[in-house]
Amino acid sequence: MDKVELKIERSLKSGEVFGREMLFTHSYLTSVFLPLRKPADGVRAISRSSGRVSMELVAGSLPDRETGHFVPVPLPYGSKARLVLINLCSRAVKAQSPEVHLEASFTAFARELGHSVDQRAMNRLKEQMRRMSVLTMRLAKKNGDSQDVFNAVLFERFKATYAKNPDQQLLFPDTVEFSSKFHQSLMKHAVPISKDQLSAIQDSGLAIDILLWLSARLPRTLHPVKISWSSLHWAFSEFGTDRKSFKRRFKHALNRVLDEAYREANVEVVHGGIVIKNSKPPIPFKWRRTEGLIVG
Repeated sequence: MDKVELKIERSLKSGEVFGREMLFTHSYLTSVFLPLRKPADGVRAISRSSGRVSMELVAGSLPDRETGHFVPVPLPYGSKARLVLINLCSRAVKAQSPEVHLEASFTAFARELGHSVDQRAMNRLKEQMRRMSVLTMRLAKKNGDSQDVFNAVLFERFKATYAKNPDQQLLFPDTVEFSSKFHQSLMKHAVPISKDQLSAIQDSGLAIDILLWLSARLPRTLHPVKISWSSLHWAFSEFGTDRKSFKRRFKHALNRVLDEAYREANVEVVHGGIVIKNSKPPIPFKWRRTEGLIVG
């Protein structure tokens, strides 16, 4: 066990830091993001990059209930897909295990966020979980002349049951197990997120992306940095979105984050982009160059 995992284990045992209000995501996933909108029919893979981090997502397949033949499953997208991934990453970090059990606790997680748990809403949430369960995710980060690459399916195993109604094809995982490589990387590069802050903007995929980005970036920003609209457009927009409409949507989502969630964030909209400054993190943590995240 390395120093990061040992520190996390001690924090979990003491109960001093890891309360119900804390969630986690991978630091790489605070720079590159899932699709905001439903990908066009036939799109089975997308690639994104921002700064030193790159990501490729490839859709998977699941066996048909009647024939057993594997059939394509679309890519996950939107705010619900983000909630699903954050939920799974959080529980894998807190349990210090790549295996996550979903059954009743999935509904409990939705309730904690204030998410509707009626049948229709839960089915939409479960559909994104279904898509996520067979997703292949490739992540890479440049480090000087070298590059760290994570290249594997997100989950290496899952157990699932079909819906009780034989007319429904929904195959929903009861248990998922992150690939060992992803889980090891997650434990070393986890970024803490405030559950209350996430809950406040949970209905907006773009606002969630901005919150994750600011939560990871602002505490490590030593001097004011101006980020141009072109850079923001490249990092946060969907392909094909024009600059003018993106600026309008980004400003609206940013204002929601600053007003309703991360109020300590020191961000200012200026001519040509935004300026970010060092800010108090939502959850106290430290970064060490050789060790990654240290909480507490």
